[in-house]
Amino acid sequence: MPLVGIDLLFQVLFAMHAIRTGRDRYWVYLILMLPGIGCLIYFLAEILPELIHGPGKKAHKRVKKALDPGKEYRDAKYALETTPTIASRLNLAQICMARGDYDEVIAVLEPALTGQFSQ
Repeated sequence: MPLVGIDLLFQVLFAMHAIRTGRDRYWVYLILMLPGIGCLIYFLAEILPELIHGPGKKAHKRVKKALDPGKEYRDAKYALETTPTIASRLNLAQICMARGDYDEVIAVLEPALTGQFSQ
């Protein structure tokens, strides 16, 4: 008997979550019509990907950046050396701006001033 109460509690909580987060109404019907398995399907399809790609991924990026703060700069510099495109120049310039290295921003963007963009 206690399992019925727990299942009903999960159904109500998942249905409320689906409504409050603006999910399609079919999730509410699925949760209420298929006790247990409906909640499991909703969790696997909607909540779990949100947990994986949400705060967990952001925290992982912050930890990686704290452990190796120069990696993003080195990667952008390597990308510019291997493929000197405008996009790679802009990416490196944005990273240098964030670091406060304005002389390097000028050095990175000056070669892009060719043709109609030159003075």
